[in-house]
Amino acid sequence: MYRSFLIVALLAGLGGQAFSQNTTDWTQPYEADAGAVDLYHFYDGALGGEQEIVDYAAPYLWGWTHNGTGAAPLHVPSMPGFGECIQLDGIDDRGEFPPDGGGAHNVYSNDLSVEAWINPVNLSGIHRIVHMHGTVSFYTDGTNLVMWLFGNDGGNMWFPATTNNPLTAGEWSHVAGTYHYNGDGTAVAKFYVNGNLEGTQNLSSGALPLGNARNTNWQMLGSTSWGSEYFEGKMDEVRISNVVREYVPLNPPNLTDWTKPFDPDADTVFLFHTELDNGNPQFVVNSGPSQWGAWADPITNDPHGSQRFATEVPSPEFVTSIYSSGNSTSWPRWHALVNDVFAITPLENQLTLEAWIRPDSVQASGDVIQRIISCNNCYFLYLFNNEIEVWLKYSDDTDAAFRTTGANLPAGVWSHLVAQWNGAEQTLSIFMNGQLLGSVEVPDKPNLRTPTNTDWLVMCSPPWNAELFAGYIDEVRISKVARYEDNVTSVSNWDLY
Repeated sequence: MYRSFLIVALLAGLGGQAFSQNTTDWTQPYEADAGAVDLYHFYDGALGGEQEIVDYAAPYLWGWTHNGTGAAPLHVPSMPGFGECIQLDGIDDRGEFPPDGGGAHNVYSNDLSVEAWINPVNLSGIHRIVHMHGTVSFYTDGTNLVMWLFGNDGGNMWFPATTNNPLTAGEWSHVAGTYHYNGDGTAVAKFYVNGNLEGTQNLSSGALPLGNARNTNWQMLGSTSWGSEYFEGKMDEVRISNVVREYVPLNPPNLTDWTKPFDPDADTVFLFHTELDNGNPQFVVNSGPSQWGAWADPITNDPHGSQRFATEVPSPEFVTSIYSSGNSTSWPRWHALVNDVFAITPLENQLTLEAWIRPDSVQASGDVIQRIISCNNCYFLYLFNNEIEVWLKYSDDTDAAFRTTGANLPAGVWSHLVAQWNGAEQTLSIFMNGQLLGSVEVPDKPNLRTPTNTDWLVMCSPPWNAELFAGYIDEVRISKVARYEDNVTSVSNWDLY
């Protein structure tokens, strides 16, 4: 199974039909498939030439309204991997797609999916995302989503909506609405936010096939066709389809999205982080040692004093971090005998070591080692100057190591580090901030060595109290699977600082 945190398979409708291109993974820019009727990407000159809109079905004339003129709205950076998006001002910005005239888009009937990435500034009142009068209008109403559906008799048929307020201003969200007419006067509508099913509503009578009004009515982005209820914020990847698409959440619980605090699962051998208890931070060790060590005493040269909890975090979604001064009398002696961990879940042919770190300093040379995760006679993840290195031992008492070249790990900045062994592929790999920095093949290796009750698990130092890490650390996790494949740059709402 592809375990990258971005890999969330969306199965297309029509009996679970899947497509070979990216037509179902809502976390990446789409490619057209047979079910898509309209597909809009927003490009700059470098990414898309002169073309503002890609409508795969036909190259219809497209127009904009901005500040009372035909100028396009602002193009600004979108999410990582998405190029650019449009930024609508909520005053008069809108996209205008003229009537088909030839009927090529006259294809809606029993099934519809409408979706977009949005980052709204204002969620007060109604703000249109897509308005195709005579078929569907998809919009926000406060922090809820609404579809205004038109039957093929030319009248308004239905206004299904969410009621649980799933939207948040100032954050990117993938929003989708689907409609299916059962053919007997009944229908079902569904709403999704970030792949999560946020509402299902059934129409028990009076349902109709959808109206096919594209040949006579304008299609709008960010506004109604009569010029009102303007969307304010960013918008990208708008798609309308004549199939019912099914969406899968972004890996709930959070097992592989490294931009957020992790949740433990059956493959988690050890997870250390902080959580709030009545508003106060506390250490939490999930799926880990029942007997956990303490801080070394006395605590000196530590700007955070004896509390150890630090407000410096990778992003606002994290609670606190932990500070290690790197002083031999003031380092966090996070350690434990690990027999109560690995005796239950022995290591076999896969391993992932990962942590968020913010080192106080790194050097370009001098052979300075700073240990991050250490399990004596089993594995080490550490910094070697400003490079990242991993060392493993196998059940036949052989070992392997791999060090990056050109990582240039920065000081004073949060970075997410991953080292993993994939025994099925016999590869040892290192990632930083979702990017694969390099890998090496280590052939003919047996299973990894499983720690015994004499092997200590230590963070920020090896068991012998040397080569100490100085800086902040959070979300330390050890897994008995290889969680990451290829590059896994996030499209979540985060900003390192």
